[in-house]
Amino acid sequence: MLQFARSGILLVFGGIVLGPAAICAQSEPQGRPQIPPAVAAPANPLADAPSKERSSWRRGRPSVFPGAKIRFPDVASWVQGDPITAWEPRSIYLIEFFLTTCGHCEESAPLIAEYARAFANRGVVLFAVTEEEPAIVAQWLSEENRREVMTYSIAADPDKSTLQQFQFATLQHTTPRIFIVQDGIVQWYGHPDDLDKPLNGVLDGTWNPESIRTEFVLNSQEKRARDEINQAYTACEKSGDWSSLRTLVDAIIAGFPERKRVFELIRFGALIGSMGEESEGYEYGHALALQYNTDANTLRSIARTVLNAPYVQHRDLPWAFALAQQADTLAEHKDARAAEALALAHWSKGDRAQALSNLERAISLDSTGKLRAEWSQKLSLWKEAAPGPVPSKPRNAVRGKTADEGMADEPSTPSK
Repeated sequence: MLQFARSGILLVFGGIVLGPAAICAQSEPQGRPQIPPAVAAPANPLADAPSKERSSWRRGRPSVFPGAKIRFPDVASWVQGDPITAWEPRSIYLIEFFLTTCGHCEESAPLIAEYARAFANRGVVLFAVTEEEPAIVAQWLSEENRREVMTYSIAADPDKSTLQQFQFATLQHTTPRIFIVQDGIVQWYGHPDDLDKPLNGVLDGTWNPESIRTEFVLNSQEKRARDEINQAYTACEKSGDWSSLRTLVDAIIAGFPERKRVFELIRFGALIGSMGEESEGYEYGHALALQYNTDANTLRSIARTVLNAPYVQHRDLPWAFALAQQADTLAEHKDARAAEALALAHWSKGDRAQALSNLERAISLDSTGKLRAEWSQKLSLWKEAAPGPVPSKPRNAVRGKTADEGMADEPSTPSK
């Protein structure tokens, strides 16, 4: 689900509405739960945006991606370790971007250091870069025995030149984030938790960065488009006039067919949430759910928007429940997020026993463990709280203008 908040904005979305029952029944295989009717869908609610809107948006173009050549950065200051000044032939470089204020960065430091130690005899060289001032970094390293963990070279980049060359050139800036570079060619970049497969592939000589180039470029373009939407949302929230956000999202949908579904879901969430256009939004959502009626992730996201998006004033609980059931069935009851969405649907209907049972199933299905803590906390709360629909947050007097910041929910694209 997406959300827009005042500063980091998150436009909450995640739920989709199916079309009229008769139409849905025709398109669904036997055995799937039937979707109850809500509002009648318009003749063509998913029609492309007008050409005027289509020409008003251009995709971002990353200059760094897997397979791209990149020069060695002009590092301003080495705070720790031996300075590294050039790519050495056949060496494999791990460049980590971190912040001293980033808790996840500190959690990842032992893992990154272990990779460097384990493969040092195979030409792996690790160094880390932060955009903070050298004095701040040096002070931070002197505390809590951090130097004993972070034994590798660390550079300070207060002028952000290295940040511009690597991070910003991918159209993204996240921490912790690690790049693999060999012979001046970017092999891969991402979260340290996902480093194992690409690093071993590079070490074994079986890794082909060109094979992931298209996906990474699309991810960068999607992130840039989301940033533009967030900026537009901030302006619209202040003015109470949501027309520019609508125009931008429609243009992105028309100009980004590879990720069209993501932004259609964002449009749906915006309409029934912050914009306050629930009638139009549910019509649009019904058509989306019909179009993607075999996509478990889409139906699950739609259901969660209806059930959990904070500024939705009228939650169509029967419809969202049926969507959550269908998503769980399509996932063959093996997907953690689908199980959690169904748990939320049961909770919203007041069925504590089924909500707890499905949430326990979701926790057991979370193979990555990344959501286990959050869901375990929810499980404890649900054992004591009274079940029922998630309360809606009021909008301000200006229609569609939110009263306070949005509440973070699931990402619009499936997590790994």
